[in-house]
Amino acid sequence: MLGVAVLAGPDALHAEAGGRTLEGFDLVMLGTALFAAYTIVLRPLSLVHGPRAATAASTVAGAVPYLALTWMIPTHQLAALPRAAWGELTFLALGSTVAGMLLWNLAVARSGSTRAGLPLFLETLIGVTGGIILLGERLSAGSAIGGLLVMLGVTIAWTAQHRAGLA
Repeated sequence: MLGVAVLAGPDALHAEAGGRTLEGFDLVMLGTALFAAYTIVLRPLSLVHGPRAATAASTVAGAVPYLALTWMIPTHQLAALPRAAWGELTFLALGSTVAGMLLWNLAVARSGSTRAGLPLFLETLIGVTGGIILLGERLSAGSAIGGLLVMLGVTIAWTAQHRAGLA
């Protein structure tokens, strides 16, 4: 958490930024907490019903709020979307969501939440590295220090799991 806070930087606390950075940070933390809760709830479901059934149920349950809000999108806007946009949406729904969650649920069912979740901490490193390589962003001192703190946390967690016989 300290590494992520350093990555967010001191501007996250300044009012001049309009609170947007802090709101974004809060949303990332909320998303992380909700995904952790999902994983904790999912493991027993995957063990009882199997990862495929648990994925199907969680995908349908997750789609319900979105479907309930579709009335907010005018039909003519949906009809005007190009085929490429529909292809991208289909990929996000099936490839990223369904296939990704199925693979995640298989990993959690087979190795446990703690062990399967450890590589998720590398998301920050991958995001920063991707920004540098793909978007030409510069690595700031704060990002480097935050990234090192995140990696230190991952190393400590992995070592603790390894010593406890969980890894």
